[in-house]
Amino acid sequence: MESLFQQEIQKIREHEWSLSYDQDSHTANMINEFGELMDLKTFNFCLEVQKNTFYVRYKTQYGKKDKEPLDEVTKKRFGIKDYQLIQNEANGKSRDVFEVFSDDHDIFTLDSYHVNDKRKFYKDGPIYLNRFEAKRF
Repeated sequence: MESLFQQEIQKIREHEWSLSYDQDSHTANMINEFGELMDLKTFNFCLEVQKNTFYVRYKTQYGKKDKEPLDEVTKKRFGIKDYQLIQNEANGKSRDVFEVFSDDHDIFTLDSYHVNDKRKFYKDGPIYLNRFEAKRF
């Protein structure tokens, strides 16, 4: 991985970076010792490797995340109703899943994700809608 992202890794190593959090906008930036923002390509690289680190730590601490459509036991456990599996396409080691369901509180969930190499990546969701938003949708 290091050889693939050599430029980004070098930019990170050249400076001392700190996280600058803005409470008003709830955004954060990486700032070097000169007060300069990290460039977007390097910042994106940092986010991607942080997501990988989060995945490994989450899996270690809590176990694996669901990477399959909901099963009957899970549906009953969470009080899921009106379940519809829209898409469940496997292609080799990858899978695309899109499922829609509601719960006892009339919250509708649109869950669309891609599984590749046993890792779950969200496309656009999950998206949560209340009853009124779901009717409009």
